[in-house]
Amino acid sequence: MALGGQAKRKGLTRREFITIGWWAAAGLVLTEISAGVIYSLWPKDKPKAQVQAFVAGTLDKFKLGEPVIFKKQRLYVSRVPEGIIAFTTKCAHLGCFVPWRPDDPSEDEPSKGFGDKGRFNCPCHGSIYTRYGVRVRGPAPRPLDWFDVKLDGDKVVVTIGKPIQRQGATSDQIATV
Repeated sequence: MALGGQAKRKGLTRREFITIGWWAAAGLVLTEISAGVIYSLWPKDKPKAQVQAFVAGTLDKFKLGEPVIFKKQRLYVSRVPEGIIAFTTKCAHLGCFVPWRPDDPSEDEPSKGFGDKGRFNCPCHGSIYTRYGVRVRGPAPRPLDWFDVKLDGDKVVVTIGKPIQRQGATSDQIATV
């Protein structure tokens, strides 16, 4: 016997056991919430697309200055004075969907003849792009990634799969009409 007439106990009391259990459960819940938040912020990798030709339509489908979206292929085809250009719908900043806003003020050069309305505007962080997919302002580090475009007679053929990063709009990205 220990001093004072009390026996030395072995193990945990019921109160200690329940307290440890509550702390363990709270720690587990906090860990799961933290993992969920971190997972939701991590970029999602898409399955690797195979490179293939996609017929977007005939030339008469594409009007000057009015980009056409192809949701399934996740791309825009835009007719510009120099020809046809195709680029991704995904912002170069964090990959948000970039919608075409026909009523927003245009960021294109007035000499191109597009008028004063229409641009691509990323709703996530405010990157602004022209009809060529070129970044005008915002946190995006570069223009929208592009896809190779060829003309087969009057058919517009886009090579889809992995988009190509670019630093600006150049003539090799535009299929001349």
